[in-house]
Amino acid sequence: MSEDVYTNQIPMVRYEPSSLHGEVLAPRGSVVVYLAAQGSEQLTSIRATAGGRRAAETLLEGVDRVDADGHLVSVTYADQVLAAEVPVPRDGRPVRLILPFTGGEVDAAELIVTTTEGPGVVDAVAVRHDPPLSAVEQAALTLLPRDQLSVNLGAALPGGIALDNEEERRRQEEEQRQAAEEARNERAAEQAEARAEAAEARAEQRREAREAGEGSRLDIHLLDATIKTLSSFQTANAMIEIRLDLLGGKQEHG
Repeated sequence: MSEDVYTNQIPMVRYEPSSLHGEVLAPRGSVVVYLAAQGSEQLTSIRATAGGRRAAETLLEGVDRVDADGHLVSVTYADQVLAAEVPVPRDGRPVRLILPFTGGEVDAAELIVTTTEGPGVVDAVAVRHDPPLSAVEQAALTLLPRDQLSVNLGAALPGGIALDNEEERRRQEEEQRQAAEEARNERAAEQAEARAEAAEARAEQRREAREAGEGSRLDIHLLDATIKTLSSFQTANAMIEIRLDLLGGKQEHG
């Protein structure tokens, strides 16, 4: 006999931090999903802060601490599993899932938390922090068909859930890396061309910068000429790869 599955839509809040310094609720170019047991005062404060642009300091204390006996939930977007069986502490402390984000359209009604434990067990909020986009990037993303909007959100980053136990944390990070690698391999045929074009464009930008005496610099945008050679789907995939690299390499503070 199959278990009943209970689902709830995750409300999404657009977020701009009040300061470019210190800890933020969501790095640029990400949607961060906060999950907590129903009635969590800390989650209520996080939601209010995200909407009111107040400082995030002290709000995130204790976030992500592991609870082996926590509520197990999954998060999906447009039938794509972004995170599976996430343990959510029963004492109200939140955990967070960091999702790479292109900055394109997101159908908030499709962002869902699921559990088999019963209705109203876990509450959630998604904090959306748009990345800076060029006019051409924005135009390319608006051409993405609605049945392909799921490409605008990537799966939860490996290590997106921090754990107290160092050995367990490393083990789960390795499992998540392997799962992410397998998922990337499955999409490789569709994304290979976009990644190659993006890499070539960034290399060309660095060469031009050196020749112009500007020195090396990090530019998250694709070249206009590159975007014009790609479909909107390929452009979104390339942008997710760039966001994944940036979010995975460091935590942003603005």
